[in-house]
Amino acid sequence: MKDFAMPRQTARTTSDKPTFGKVALFCLQAFCVTFTVMYFLVQLYEHAKNIG
Repeated sequence: MKDFAMPRQTARTTSDKPTFGKVALFCLQAFCVTFTVMYFLVQLYEHAKNIG
């Protein structure tokens, strides 16, 4: 978590205005996290359905 918070600090000092690249990267990361969580939940649901 420490090294994840560091780039945000340096980015804020260089420019307050968010660039398109940063926004796109953030959206991509958010999408990846959401997709992973959804996939995990579906796998869990399928597994539970097979047992029951």
